[in-house]
Amino acid sequence: MKKLVVLPLLLLSLGIIAAACAAPPPPGPTPTSTPMSKPTTAPAKPQTPADVYALKDGKPVIPDPPKEYPKGELGRMVKLGEELIYHTHTNPLTKDFVGNDLDCTSCHIDGGKAKTLGTFIGTAAAFPAYSKREKTVQTLQDRINNCFMRSMNGKRPIIDTEASVAMAAYVTWLSEGLPIEMNPVKPVNPFYTKLWINKKLVPLAKKATHQNYLNGQKLYTQKCAVCHGKDGQGKVQDGKIVYPPIWGDRAYNTGAGLGHPTKMATWLQFNMPPGGPKLTDQEAVDIAIYVDAQPHPDFNLQDHLLPPEKMGYYNSKVLKETHSVAANFKALGLDINEIRGSGAEEQTQPTAAPAKQEAFDPAEYFKANCAVCHGANAEGGSVGPALTEAKEDHDEYVQTILNGKGSMPAFKGKLTEKQIDQIVNWLAGK
Repeated sequence: MKKLVVLPLLLLSLGIIAAACAAPPPPGPTPTSTPMSKPTTAPAKPQTPADVYALKDGKPVIPDPPKEYPKGELGRMVKLGEELIYHTHTNPLTKDFVGNDLDCTSCHIDGGKAKTLGTFIGTAAAFPAYSKREKTVQTLQDRINNCFMRSMNGKRPIIDTEASVAMAAYVTWLSEGLPIEMNPVKPVNPFYTKLWINKKLVPLAKKATHQNYLNGQKLYTQKCAVCHGKDGQGKVQDGKIVYPPIWGDRAYNTGAGLGHPTKMATWLQFNMPPGGPKLTDQEAVDIAIYVDAQPHPDFNLQDHLLPPEKMGYYNSKVLKETHSVAANFKALGLDINEIRGSGAEEQTQPTAAPAKQEAFDPAEYFKANCAVCHGANAEGGSVGPALTEAKEDHDEYVQTILNGKGSMPAFKGKLTEKQIDQIVNWLAGK
């Protein structure tokens, strides 16, 4: 009987133990991690406009332009705006509003996609913005259309026409993803608010003399004439403007920003010569003094506005404004006649070729006249290709330099064939 009693007790004990193991754990804290768990990272702090538009080492950090166009009708308008920016003075939608041979891309490099002063990347983020010139808050369309009156020396287009909307759509597309930072002081791209204009250039311009004009003429011949011509009329190839005119009737008028030497000098430092070494403050001022002292169309605001019944509302409190070359220099405290000097109109520009052949240095000549397009070491630049085949194609190089080809100007009359041969031999030895 004793064994029969013990067996049920043993089975009962095993059942109690099993039940205890299967029961849920008592209430209390539970472990939150195991040795295999991964540490969590805090989410990145969103960038503020101050972060995005801050200068790094004195320069803006501009993102790449977008690559994909919007879909549908919006995409069509963006593409149309891009076409108008590149071909403003020839496209049927805008050509009647342009009075010279300039396009928007003449000042806004690569259609405003270049990461330099004049870029459209970020521009739309500044609008609406206050304009001291108009004394009103300006929209992006206002800003674009007003350029037609000044840089284009034409008429102000009508707001909300297809052309006006398309150009604003294109500029806005290039600003996609960037934070809004409306400007209460001036309608300037937020990446360049602190850089336009370069204030260090103002005192240099205000104390300019005829010697600065002459030095600007010399620098222009060395660094600019190869593209824009010694007469400032640019270069035309197959009926198309390859390099725009920068003075005369087919250039910007005196109401344009570049018609003011301090603004021109600032723009030059960021953009010219393309691919070449940056101009010093004094070089930029001297070239600007020389170029802006050349003839440019006078500006009278009323001459550039359509009749009210066609134009509609003109968003400006300033209805009278005039400029001339003399007036723009007077604003700096300068007398244009003293700047040009007596007989300045009859002066001829010095040729780039040295007077004595025995003093000719091909390396120095290339640096002064060719590196601006082809790079300091003939590696190629934003305008001209690399010159790596001079040894194999010696004769072809000589003929191209002598007679020109495509956008390459001819140096016949500036260099002798022997001097050209020296340059090609120098290139072949690099």
